[in-house]
Parts: sequence; C-alpha cells; structure tokens
Amino acid sequence: MTRQESADNREPLPFDSYPFLGRNLFLRVRGYGGSRLGYALRHMQHTGQTSCSFCGLDLTSTYENWLTISLDHVVPANICRLLGICDEWTDDHSNRVLCCAACNAFKNKWTPEVPPECPTTLDEFFNMRDAMFIERRSHVRQRHIDERRSFDSKPWDKK
Repeated sequence: MTRQESADNREPLPFDSYPFLGRNLFLRVRGYGGSRLGYALRHMQHTGQTSCSFCGLDLTSTYENWLTISLDHVVPANICRLLGICDEWTDDHSNRVLCCAACNAFKNKWTPEVPPECPTTLDEFFNMRDAMFIERRSHVRQRHIDERRSFDSKPWDKK
C-alpha cells in the first residue's frame, strides 16, 4: 500500500510537516555541533517538530527532556549500505526523525519483518521509509508497553 492509498486511513507521519511533505530531499545531515545544538536543532528548525516522533514526548518542555534529544535514521544506515542506497538519500533530513533517547534505544536491533528491496527511485525510497517508520513506531510502542509493565511491577522492591 502506498502512502497515497493509505492517506485517509492512517495516523499522521512526522514527514507530513517536512519541507515538500517529506517527499523530496531537503538538507543533508552534517555532523557539526552534536545532536542537540547541531543537526537535531537544525532538524527542528526546518521541520517545526519538537516532540518525539515515536512517543510524542515534548523534547523542549523541560531541560531533562531536552537532554534526551536524538535524531534517528528511519531507514537505518546499515540497511541502506546493505542495499547500496546512496549516502545522499541515507543522510538527508528526509530520512531522519526527531526522537527521545528511550525510543531510540527501543528500536535498536530492530529489523523489518519483510526484507526490503532496493529502491530505484527516490519515490520508492520514501515509500520504503514510510512503511519502515510505521512498522518501527508499532515496535517502539510495544516496547513501551512491556517496559511500563516491568516498571509497574517494581522489580527493585523484590528480593
């Protein structure tokens, strides 16, 4: 299913607020200045986003939240390398989402349910990115449920 086919029946994607609705490359991520004061801040300025793309935590509401800011590849760099996807697509802000450190950690070691095929056009790459984001968001949400269950059991009180 393409993004267009599912547009009326889906939760909004973070890319909807990106320049060109996230369907064009718009700015290559550079490693200057670190995440909070460098590329993540620049991402926030260009997209208007200030919340975690996975859990919705407002990353600008408190200093403690601010310290958790991360900028994450949606199509992971290792998958891009494996498929031979060019760095221009891999490292553009259009393939990144703002997130908190917890959600970023929750999706570590995630792999897509269906191995992706190498996109031959930028539009195919964006379709793959959207599908991976939706799958990853579901994975992260389940990890939050599992973590909440563990936290609520107060394992530190058990001897």
